[in-house]
Amino acid sequence: MKNAVLTFDDACRSHFEFAVPLLKQYGFGIRFARTTEEALWTKETDLMRIPAFSICDTREEKFAEGLALLGDREDAALVLLYHGVPDLAHRHVTTTEELFKTHMKYLADNDFNVVSMADYGRRIAK
Repeated sequence: MKNAVLTFDDACRSHFEFAVPLLKQYGFGIRFARTTEEALWTKETDLMRIPAFSICDTREEKFAEGLALLGDREDAALVLLYHGVPDLAHRHVTTTEELFKTHMKYLADNDFNVVSMADYGRRIAK
């Protein structure tokens, strides 16, 4: 099964009002944290520099770029960093509810194992 890790920048109220209920609906894990770089998370990744694809309305193509990089690999995770769903205080990095729904549906429909950063970190540490 392919792996995806979701993380959210900061702790906006909208994450808890919109994103968390939708994630629970799909049974997806969640953690709020900051990450860096656009690459996949593997056993060799420095845990102080976990890579992520930063997603927002103005960077929508990063979702597809990350998926293409992951391909069918099961030995790595695609970390998707959402700044706000929506981020009303920082509109330049907001993600609309509709775009977020589309992304979550894609992950669910394509059998992604979506877990928290802590859970994935424990899994690859074995």
